[in-house]
Amino acid sequence: MRIKLYLVITFVLMIMFSGTALADTITVDDDPGMNYQKIQNAINAASDSDTIIVYNGTYTENVDVNKSVTILSESGNPDDTKVQAASTSDHVFNVTRDNVTISGFNITGATVFEKAGIFLDEVKNNNISNNKISNNYQGLRLLNSDINTLNNNTASNNNNDGINLYNSSSNKLNNNNANFNSNVDGISLYESNNNNLNKNNVSYNREGIYFSESNNNTLNNNTVSYNREEGIILSDYSSNNTLNNNTVLNNKDDGIGISGSDNNKLNNNTVSNNKNVGISIFVSKNNILKSNIICNNTDLGFEFPSSEDNTIYNNIFNNENNTRITASSVTVNKWNITKTPGPNIVGGPYIGGNYWAHPDGTGFSQTCTDANNDGFCDSEFNIAENNNDSLPLTINASVDIEKYTNGEDADEPEGPTIQMGSQVTWTYNITNTGSVILYNITVTDDKLGEISCPNSSLKPGESMVCTKTGSAQSGQYSNLGNVTAEYKDDLCAEIPTSQISDSDPSHYSGLGYDHWAGVPATNPVLLIGVLGIAMLLFLRREQR
Repeated sequence: MRIKLYLVITFVLMIMFSGTALADTITVDDDPGMNYQKIQNAINAASDSDTIIVYNGTYTENVDVNKSVTILSESGNPDDTKVQAASTSDHVFNVTRDNVTISGFNITGATVFEKAGIFLDEVKNNNISNNKISNNYQGLRLLNSDINTLNNNTASNNNNDGINLYNSSSNKLNNNNANFNSNVDGISLYESNNNNLNKNNVSYNREGIYFSESNNNTLNNNTVSYNREEGIILSDYSSNNTLNNNTVLNNKDDGIGISGSDNNKLNNNTVSNNKNVGISIFVSKNNILKSNIICNNTDLGFEFPSSEDNTIYNNIFNNENNTRITASSVTVNKWNITKTPGPNIVGGPYIGGNYWAHPDGTGFSQTCTDANNDGFCDSEFNIAENNNDSLPLTINASVDIEKYTNGEDADEPEGPTIQMGSQVTWTYNITNTGSVILYNITVTDDKLGEISCPNSSLKPGESMVCTKTGSAQSGQYSNLGNVTAEYKDDLCAEIPTSQISDSDPSHYSGLGYDHWAGVPATNPVLLIGVLGIAMLLFLRREQR
């Protein structure tokens, strides 16, 4: 009886683990000698969890992936392993099962309406990576598909969208290129929520990234440029999305457009050199724009027709025309928060409102006064009726050097007295006395050359101490300490563009060596007597 029980247990365990135990690798090559010459035949023969290795070549077929398999090009190089649609009216890869991987292919030829290079149809947990998907109607399309990962794909020269998500949520799109897609978008989301788009490059499409009725998505570190119309669009009730650290530039229309969409957050984005408006908010409310750089947009930096209760603070506006508000479009928006410890976007000590500049240097923040050096203009900036920036930011760049000789602040001669040949220690105290970060700090001395310092940059209020030693010389000695530092005056530039400096002299008196030092002083009377006797002895000698 016990033996029978053991046999039953063994049989059950074999059934339980047969899936993993029997996982196999199947090879495909368009030349004879491998298991199969067609990818579809390999899938038909495969079991779930099998791996299909496809050798380089051209495979003309439409592939139905209806098993949970891994399909890899042997070389990993999509340039030498091409899958071309046998029928232009069908998807090249039609994925209808979960847990599929497709990687390393050049996928092309599904050109009929709504057909895609790769189509994920109501599936989950698939991994699509390192493919080149081109010359299809759509490059890569997800329909009712969640929790999939799309990494390092290039979707280019497709007739419609490069990458399209419809009613698909919680997907990850990382490091993809969606370029030169002709008629619609590089990446589009329709009714798709909780997706993460990270480090994608979306360029030379009609529109860059388009959201419609899509909520709670995150866009981080994407580059969206040179699209024929808008760069990024949130429309049709696309709410609670977050855009962080994206670069949106050189698009032919608006950089970022928000239309009929609320409660979105735009943080730390750079929006520059777009041909129309940098950021446009239309009929939308409760959006937050924080710490964005909005520069050199041709028509306008920012507009918000028929939009209210938006919060716009700690941004840099540096355009010929920063805002345009007509009397008919005036609504109430919030342009600053209460004074809060920073640093702010221009390096000042407090966060409040925005930095208002013009490329020619005539902007409000560039010309205002800041008597107490707190990084805010002394007066508020009136944008339009009921729209005031009460804490506009400004830049006050200054640096101070205080030089000491053996611990004394000897700006005037004679300074401390130092025995010739003794060690002299010069101390250079450097302080950022302005309201912006200082970069590339250099300390020199007119007699001693460059002085080594512990830091090359200082935040507002920070200090550092630099030192130099030498040997004292005889007589009155003076030398001059100098400090130069750079700061970002053109805040749209990536590198500092302006320079400031300060100097401070120091002195000492070098005491020379006395050859009679230590010799006892002689009595003058005795000295005269000795000299007289010597004279008499000399005269007597001459008489002989």
